Amino acid sequence: MKKAVIPVILASLAFMLFSTYAADNGESIESIEKAFGETVDTSSLAPSFVTLDVKKMKPSDIVKEIEKQTGNKIKLGKNFKDTELKDFKLDKVGFWQAIDKLGEVSGNVYAKEACSGFG
Repeated sequence: MKKAVIPVILASLAFMLFSTYAADNGESIESIEKAFGETVDTSSLAPSFVTLDVKKMKPSDIVKEIEKQTGNKIKLGKNFKDTELKDFKLDKVGFWQAIDKLGEVSGNVYAKEACSGFG
């Protein structure tokens, strides 16, 4: 696990524990948000969206663009098909939807084993 992820996980766990404690003791959501609103940055927990409209681009270059837009790293396998696509368009779709669509049009699939932390 990357060191940068650990503080986010710890902050999320603290928020969940405090929320449960507060709810059990009659605290309001507003008091929970006030207690954590400025100390917990939840922006990194938000879903990543991809928007692309490209012409004549190789899937490996599209992968780089998906990485840039989402911050997620993608490892390409040794059998990755990198034949140039005539056009490829995505409009505010989630990361996994983008990967699925790219795989569909390029003849590639993602492997669970390649996804660090999943499995």
